[in-house]
Amino acid sequence: LYCKSSAIRDQLLSALNSAQIQAVFHYIPLHNSPFAKENGLFEKELPMTEHVSSCLLRLPMYPSLSEGQIKRICETIHKTLR
Repeated sequence: LYCKSSAIRDQLLSALNSAQIQAVFHYIPLHNSPFAKENGLFEKELPMTEHVSSCLLRLPMYPSLSEGQIKRICETIHKTLR
């Protein structure tokens, strides 16, 4: 899920986790990865990439997720962002 800002992402993440919905963020731009930094790759700043990665939120998504669980996730997101 792409949020308008990292602050909104953090607010949504907190609300979902409080509702026992496991949402996470862990997207690291390739140029900021430990491997790239250790090997001197991508020495250029990429502010748009860094901004976008700071606004991404990963929602629970798997085949056995029930319709009720999906509805609860959506309702929590809607309520938080309202």
